[in-house]
Amino acid sequence: MNQNTEFKSQDKSLKKQMIIDTAVKVFHRKGYRTATLDDVANELGLTKPALYHYVSSKENLLSLIYLQALESFFDTIYEIAKSMDDILRTGKLDNVEEMLNNLRSEYETIKLAFLEKREE
Repeated sequence: MNQNTEFKSQDKSLKKQMIIDTAVKVFHRKGYRTATLDDVANELGLTKPALYHYVSSKENLLSLIYLQALESFFDTIYEIAKSMDDILRTGKLDNVEEMLNNLRSEYETIKLAFLEKREE
């Protein structure tokens, strides 16, 4: 199934998530300042006007990426904090490595976004 067919078959919230995920990849690959909404649309197999049904601008898309990354970042910190009680009681570090890797991944997305914004 090509990207456009896959996109069209999803409900609106999943489409928005596909846009965000694709934008993160495009922004990482090309840099935020160089990347365009056309790049994101092309990657999804969409037209730029079709993309505007979901985001109003490149800045709006970056804001969605920020918010999602920060939410995930703090959710992971919360999960680690919740696990600390079990870790201290049992001495087991079961899911901490996975949670820290998730945290590192979100940090990289947040860092990219902030660095790009600072350079504007």
